Amino acid sequence: MDYSAKELLETNFSPIQWIIPNFLVEGLGVLGGKPKQGKSLFAINIAISITEGNGFLNNGCQIGDVAYLSLEDSYRVFKERVKLYDAKKHISEIASRRLRVYFDFPRMGEGGIEKLKHILKTNTDIRMIVIDPLVKFKPVKTNGYDADYKYLSILKTLGERHNVAILLVHHLKKAKTSDAIDGFSGSVGITGAADTLMLLRTYNQDLSELLMIGKNIEDRSYAMRLKDGNWDVIGLIEEIQRSEGLQKIYDCFKENPDVIFSPGDIASCTDLKVKYVKKKLPNFLQEKKIDRVGHGQYQFSKSLVLDKVPMKSTTIKKIDNSSKHIDNN
Repeated sequence: MDYSAKELLETNFSPIQWIIPNFLVEGLGVLGGKPKQGKSLFAINIAISITEGNGFLNNGCQIGDVAYLSLEDSYRVFKERVKLYDAKKHISEIASRRLRVYFDFPRMGEGGIEKLKHILKTNTDIRMIVIDPLVKFKPVKTNGYDADYKYLSILKTLGERHNVAILLVHHLKKAKTSDAIDGFSGSVGITGAADTLMLLRTYNQDLSELLMIGKNIEDRSYAMRLKDGNWDVIGLIEEIQRSEGLQKIYDCFKENPDVIFSPGDIASCTDLKVKYVKKKLPNFLQEKKIDRVGHGQYQFSKSLVLDKVPMKSTTIKKIDNSSKHIDNN
């Protein structure tokens, strides 16, 4: 079917079906991460959230059934993963019945699509299908962009026709890539066919980053913490980085109260960019945490009551306090 631009503007199409608002849409999603990154636990967390109807990443969601193709984990391993989740968040009996796990499933080209169609036909309450991992389900002989895009388009269409999300758990390339999308194993046909891409990767020793890129969502990154089998969102990476940057600036002044700093000195002290420091210093002046002692020169505020400052100290570079002033040149 074809439309003129005028016809498109005048036609009312059915709205996009969100499985989890602003996170997971009907069609095809790909969740990627390195081994032992917690991809399967992440997918299980999403699945149980849908069966409970309590949302994920602070979003509500459609309550419904989930079909989980666990093609790599054994019965025992999957059971232990669910028990970890249940120990903290307690899965209701109804929700546990809504999650059906398949450990033996044919590949695409060997009856896999036909079986998925049968499952969706006989259970109209299914809201999501998880295929974990994709490599155990995709056709045996696939190579290159065209082949990848073709078989993934079949899955995407299947999801759209039944208003369900099909989430593929996938591996990343061993080699580091400058572009996050290029990090997914296989050709760009895999990332090109997907409606939503999710990339789990290490952020620091304590947190992981969930990078989300999609056709129907705003690109964003979440800071996530995995503890006892449960993934919890800490906040947006952008907000955490902003908070960390402000904290570093504050700590540099606080730990060197007798030193007069230029923006360049602060940048050297904190490993932040001078442009960022210059942009944030007015905030500290307004909050009376620092004083301006000359043109482009700042010092820790002598009137600041330290025990009332709601900022915690972090470890940063130390400044030599033997000098009362740092040369601005």
